[in-house]
Amino acid sequence: MKEITIGTKKYPISCHAFCYSAYSDIFDRSILDDIKTAQNFMKKQFDISYNLALNNEELKSNPKSDEVYQRQSKIINDEVYEQTKDMLPEFFDCITKLCWICLYDANRDIDSYENWKDTLERLSAKDDWVLEVLALVADCFC
Repeated sequence: MKEITIGTKKYPISCHAFCYSAYSDIFDRSILDDIKTAQNFMKKQFDISYNLALNNEELKSNPKSDEVYQRQSKIINDEVYEQTKDMLPEFFDCITKLCWICLYDANRDIDSYENWKDTLERLSAKDDWVLEVLALVADCFC
């Protein structure tokens, strides 16, 4: 069984075929649709970031400058946020539900989704646990 860290808390996590039916029973929606929604969001962020970095003249002309890299990274991150901010609520809804079902698969005594979600200190699409959960469910169902 795998363990992930969300904020300062560690959780056991797993994903099995059980998650497929439990997800639709609990959330009244398809786990496959939510996996696709989360993947599309992550892909869009990557594509925007990649294209901005690829076309950035200052980065091209100073590829080894940490100062340039830091400055341009902030600009790129801000632009990625601007172009994807309307997708964030749906993404966070999907990724927290995907995470919770994997926590539930590992520990049926976990708090309800709503109670667990209320304990989260912050949400960021860049948190390690987001990619870990996405990889786990994608490996199980895709």
